[in-house]
Amino acid sequence: MSPFCFNLLFPLLLLLWPFVSVTQGVDVSDTTYALSNYTYLESIDPMWLLATWLPNVLGAALIRLPGGDSLRGMNFLCSLFVSATAEVAYFGLRGLRIRSAADASSSDSFAPFSPGLLFVSLWIAENLFWCPAVILYNTLTYFLMTVAGVLLLHGFACPRETDHKAGVNRKRFFFYLSAGLCLGLNVFVRFPNAVETLFIAAVILCHAVAVRRKPAAGVLLRDLAACIVGYLIALIISLVIISLSSDSSYLNMITELLAMTDGAQDYTAAGMISSILNAYATTCRELLPAVFLLAAGFLILTGADAFSESKGGSRRLLTEARILAVLLIAVLFGLYYTSGIYTRNYHYYDCMFEPVMILIILAILLAVAGMTPVLWAKSGTDGFPAAFGRPAACLLLLFILITPIGSNNYTFPIVNNLFLILPLAFLLLKRASSALNNRSRIAAGAGASALRAGRFLLLAWAGALVLLVLVQGSLFHLCFVFGDAGDENGRSAVITELPRARGMHTSADNARSLEELRQQIDAAYPGASGQKALIFGDAPGLHYLLELPPALFTSWPDLNSNGTARVHQALDALRDSKERPFVLLRQDMRLYPTTDGFSSEEKGRLILDYLTESGYNKLFEVDGGSGVIYRGFGG
Repeated sequence: MSPFCFNLLFPLLLLLWPFVSVTQGVDVSDTTYALSNYTYLESIDPMWLLATWLPNVLGAALIRLPGGDSLRGMNFLCSLFVSATAEVAYFGLRGLRIRSAADASSSDSFAPFSPGLLFVSLWIAENLFWCPAVILYNTLTYFLMTVAGVLLLHGFACPRETDHKAGVNRKRFFFYLSAGLCLGLNVFVRFPNAVETLFIAAVILCHAVAVRRKPAAGVLLRDLAACIVGYLIALIISLVIISLSSDSSYLNMITELLAMTDGAQDYTAAGMISSILNAYATTCRELLPAVFLLAAGFLILTGADAFSESKGGSRRLLTEARILAVLLIAVLFGLYYTSGIYTRNYHYYDCMFEPVMILIILAILLAVAGMTPVLWAKSGTDGFPAAFGRPAACLLLLFILITPIGSNNYTFPIVNNLFLILPLAFLLLKRASSALNNRSRIAAGAGASALRAGRFLLLAWAGALVLLVLVQGSLFHLCFVFGDAGDENGRSAVITELPRARGMHTSADNARSLEELRQQIDAAYPGASGQKALIFGDAPGLHYLLELPPALFTSWPDLNSNGTARVHQALDALRDSKERPFVLLRQDMRLYPTTDGFSSEEKGRLILDYLTESGYNKLFEVDGGSGVIYRGFGG
């Protein structure tokens, strides 16, 4: 490929691809919940404000920028972080250079990541970034994790030798210090990100696998100190800023956050780990047909290769065996399609989730192999240094294991965070292919045939899997919008009457009901915009879309993390204050027919009791379509 592709076309495509859906979809839950928090920062729970401090402060700043006062504008501004994550990975990994293991004394170096594979891996990562970009506590988490990972890889690549003239020590110190800064800053993006301190373990492994000579303890301590100092600098500076700008205690936030799991079992450590393990167990069961078909292909290829060698190098039988093995892989992916492991419903996750999980499991296996001497045997070496490859494999494994911790979203966070996982997995796949090829050249007889068969099957199966994920992911990226799959006509309606959602494409029912809600509220409460409201029914984004500040401590009281006792206490405070905020109930009779249309029956009863005791009257009712009803109440 030409330098035009590497230097301009690939980066340009990665820059623009995240913006294809910025005008698509109007979700009244997670997406606009984040925007409600940024808009009404002073109204949200101090615990949540501090637990996700940096995204909230940044989001509150972005909504004041030109275009930031609309959903379309915020989609655009926040998608810049997705583009930036891909660009950091592309240029950071492409610019990485490591010394050859074949001649460690030489100053010559080579680039381990090819631009073509980098582009494919990052294109897939952008395709599969399903999370709304405006949810900055996710978007920033993945951005800073990727930056930290790239910096650690550059640190691994720096020689350990003292070379003050070339500034090697200073460069190595800078990379580790900067990585520590990113990891420390990420704690203030989302408090559970504190677990990312485990990435520093990769620095220790980088020294533990030194193959040329045992490094001095002082060098190890210096590298660890650089990471830890950077981490502490970020912690201290952020804590000082928080203490100067907030009346709440960060320590109290931690206590409240840990206590929150009493009412939200899916946020407990056991609940999260169980969910993650269940995801892997499901995918492993779906891999069983692959094990049998690939084993059959392996036996066919090995036998054909051995027979060809014994007959003086005839390749026809081997070619036919390879065609048969490819057909077996095609049959495997056909079985996956007919059994629903992947679908053509590109408005939902099932078109891509399980194939991606299979790819993640392959990455785990490659990472485990890469941390051992299996891929780095000296015989037949191609110059790729274990002193870089093994800690890189460790970093890959840490990325996969750490990413879903702190979330109750199964393993979906890993699918969001592939910007460094896929490039490293492709690097190790390339290394595994090279290792099998090298060993097959020095082996003899059946052993050599088995190694060649294994290499062919590995590349054919992995290549087919990557191609499937590439195609499915691209179509998913073009069609999917979180929380708004549209209707049978897609997202054919354009909102015109809601200033904050003007120009957004959504389903006809969604557009009609939201605009009718605005009209009904204006008729019942002239000038209601800017007045406090209590909205219940898994629709926190209505605070943002209808420009109604929350009357409670949160715009989403339905959440399990907002305990029933806390909601009860907030309603009692409303009664005592004599305030009568506008109340809007969203009831989904299709999903929750036995609990008055509410996801939380107990909290729903508390709200209904509050309406009765406070003398509220129903002002209007709007049919939201698909079993959803909006009811407005005034005192």
